[in-house]
Amino acid sequence: MIGSQPARNRPARLLRKSAAFTACIVAVVVPASTSAFAETESYETPPTPYHNVGNFNPGCRDVDVRVHYDYTGVNSVSNVPGTHGQAFFLKDDHTFTETWKLKETSETLLTIAGNRSNEEVSAERIAKADVPSRLIPKRGLVGPIYRFTATEDATITVRDADGTTLVHSYGTRVFKVILDTLGDSQPGGRVLSFRVASVSGPHPDYDPCQLSAQITN
Repeated sequence: MIGSQPARNRPARLLRKSAAFTACIVAVVVPASTSAFAETESYETPPTPYHNVGNFNPGCRDVDVRVHYDYTGVNSVSNVPGTHGQAFFLKDDHTFTETWKLKETSETLLTIAGNRSNEEVSAERIAKADVPSRLIPKRGLVGPIYRFTATEDATITVRDADGTTLVHSYGTRVFKVILDTLGDSQPGGRVLSFRVASVSGPHPDYDPCQLSAQITN
């Protein structure tokens, strides 16, 4: 399962094109683990709504900003058939808004808003012997190891305080992730590699920190 519980957050696997993209994983809350994971091949968490609101510091180098985020969505978890309760699919649909403000004056610099649908669609087991040595951490592999394929359909718009559109991104991306599931019969695991396999639709590269700094200058 690519999506993970908060305790197993994996920001390294994400393309850090924007804080909105990384924050979506923080916003996704997988239901607490249960013994059902280890006991059945058909474990499934039905679609569960969530609403996450909060603030974070994006760590911009050239401008001191704070971001208020608001995520509303629905997610579900299901066992990957044939994995004996060791691999799980996550499906998540959500809308979000981020408001980027100058810390000193609370002046709004940017809003990043949109909707996103993430779904893990396939999982292929990989033998430990077939994992490239460059991907194996110093502490070694636990296993089982799976290669996940996930899709993301999203529309994201970045606007300045006047409502002028600065960036508009939409379309589909496909991700490939190799994951050590750690053999604990719970969603999540250790990411060994992450890559973008394909992209359709315009996905302009942008950095909200740079945009915020440009606005304040």
